[in-house]
Amino acid sequence: MNNIFVDSIEQPPSRHGLLLGGLAWTAAGFSAARLASLALHVAAGRGLGPAQYGNVHLAIAVSDILALIATLGIPATLVKRLADSPEPEKQGEAVSAAFTLFGLLSAALWLLVCLLGHFAAAGLRMPAGLVFWAMLRSSTLGLFILCGSVLVGHSDFKNRGLAEALYQVAALALALAFLAARPSYGSVMLALSLAFILGALFCIRAWPRLALAPPSAASCRPLLEYGQLATLWTVSSVLILATGRLLLNYFHTGDEVGLFGAYYTGTVMVAMALCGILSTVLFPAACGDEAQAWAWAMLRRAAPWALALCLPAFLASGALFLALFGPAYPVRWDWLALFSAGAALFAAKELLGQVLAARDSDGVRIAMQGGFLTAAVQLVVGLLAIPRWGLAGAGAALGAGLLCGVLYYGRGIARLGLWSGHAPLA
Repeated sequence: MNNIFVDSIEQPPSRHGLLLGGLAWTAAGFSAARLASLALHVAAGRGLGPAQYGNVHLAIAVSDILALIATLGIPATLVKRLADSPEPEKQGEAVSAAFTLFGLLSAALWLLVCLLGHFAAAGLRMPAGLVFWAMLRSSTLGLFILCGSVLVGHSDFKNRGLAEALYQVAALALALAFLAARPSYGSVMLALSLAFILGALFCIRAWPRLALAPPSAASCRPLLEYGQLATLWTVSSVLILATGRLLLNYFHTGDEVGLFGAYYTGTVMVAMALCGILSTVLFPAACGDEAQAWAWAMLRRAAPWALALCLPAFLASGALFLALFGPAYPVRWDWLALFSAGAALFAAKELLGQVLAARDSDGVRIAMQGGFLTAAVQLVVGLLAIPRWGLAGAGAALGAGLLCGVLYYGRGIARLGLWSGHAPLA
């Protein structure tokens, strides 16, 4: 294959328009969504207190893990298939196959949760009903992501951004109403689940006309093959975000998880929001040889500014969030520094991983291996530090794992010559 990198890279006008136009709409939608999400978390944190708010974060952590099993990497694979195959017939087959696989996986997972959910909750020292709420959110989350993937695969970032804004605003309105009627973590989870359904319906309404066809083994096979690698990579990302909450709950109390949630919301969730805006556009825009050259050039140009600004920005956002959460969530600058550093490392890992995964199967493997290294280091450090130091141990474990992951990505990127701009695709 020809070398896709040159010393001086001119940004293609069409891709420049795709990125700027996509970022404008996605940023608008995601910004409105993040503001609504902030208000929801502040309302839940202030209204429920650290213990019940900790249950919200626990349920979200469990549901994210369950959603990964239900989707099996299908959304990311579908985006790649739609971006690479402009033929309506092939796109229709891919969409039909994706939803069929998701439906079968979700049904099997519901059966397992009904049979074993009570035992899992007891083993993890969680409330008995938490696994049910987690499963409900995971099913609706998977549906929303899969419906949105069709829009992203067609570069319809306007409607994808609007869908995200609709989901979060609906979640906020429903949560406020449910919390007023019955203050509990279940009220928040129900609001999130119903809002995901509304967002999914909006996405379906905005879909382009598709030549849908009954799925076949041939149309399902590519989704499963690429999806297995994408799932392993995404599983590691979810484990990274869930480990601290699960270990804090196991070794300490729900109050510790609630405090973790406040610090996490003000730092790591801000990083997740920024990465969500960028990666929604960056992943489909980085698929292909010419696109890869352009994407790595963009990252090289942005890196100095990001390194200089991200840590102070996360410190400021964390302090602001804690002030909004109220006096039940005290400000500890040592804790805030740990979580802010973790947020900066998370942003670096997520963006590098997105571009690597869009490259080819080798890129997905590097992203996957780095993600599992991150999760493994965080788990080991967490098991050693969280029982003794609690929230500080959770922040240190998060940062240690992410640092190892970023360093591993750097090693792979340097080995392939991607950062220097002189390496062909394998």
